[in-house]
Amino acid sequence: MSNFCFGAYYGIEREAIEKILRQGITPIAEIYTPKAIQFIHAYPQSKAIFLLPETLELLEQRLLQRGDSTESRNLLLNAALEEMELFSEFLRTLFSDYYVVTNDNFTEITNDIAKRFLYRIKKSC
Repeated sequence: MSNFCFGAYYGIEREAIEKILRQGITPIAEIYTPKAIQFIHAYPQSKAIFLLPETLELLEQRLLQRGDSTESRNLLLNAALEEMELFSEFLRTLFSDYYVVTNDNFTEITNDIAKRFLYRIKKSC
């Protein structure tokens, strides 16, 4: 499953995922929202955690603070808008089990994801 995004190719080798699954391990994959459709069709048992900005204005402020160029900022803002629209219009109907996390603090996001994901694994065992 490969994808051209932000000027580079990204992808996950199906065999790598299958190998992890055969070992009884739950893989975690970072996938841009448009590719989630392809992924869910290949792995319908998937769980999803969507990381969405609280608002585009806050995202733009973060990009400004980290010094992104105008071109890079515009590219990322347009991609974020596309992903937010795709999620709200379509993707949440594909996944029976998903979470949405919005936060501007990466540490809090990471802790929130770990709590939600690990709780879900423990709950299903």
